[in-house]
Amino acid sequence: MSNLFTKSIKHSQQSQQSFQYPQERLMKLLIMTIQILQENCKQYSWVSQEIQEETSQDQELMTYLEGLNRHKLQIQQSTLFSYKRIVELETLVGIQERGEVFQERGRRRMQMRMRGKKMEWMIVKNNQDFGMSQYQD
Repeated sequence: MSNLFTKSIKHSQQSQQSFQYPQERLMKLLIMTIQILQENCKQYSWVSQEIQEETSQDQELMTYLEGLNRHKLQIQQSTLFSYKRIVELETLVGIQERGEVFQERGRRRMQMRMRGKKMEWMIVKNNQDFGMSQYQD
């Protein structure tokens, strides 16, 4: 068993030796890694700046759209008010026209009544003139 353990230790030491890099190689890798990280940071800051610009543009657009929506709402409200006013005016005109029609009808009826009463009065007067009474038995 100890023989197996010794073999595994030797194998592990050999594998560690095979993976050992020279100092220069490690420094180059470290420098390349730092450069890649710096480039990524630059790209990140550029992307971040783009996002901020787009966000500000989006905010401007949203403000503009809100203004348009307010304007649209004002137009709708004024249009609705105009429609209501038109309906009110049409109603008033209709009422006025109907009133005039009713007045005309009333005037005609009154004239007819007056003519009828005048005719009745004339009949009564004529009957009295001839000695007849309105009520006969």
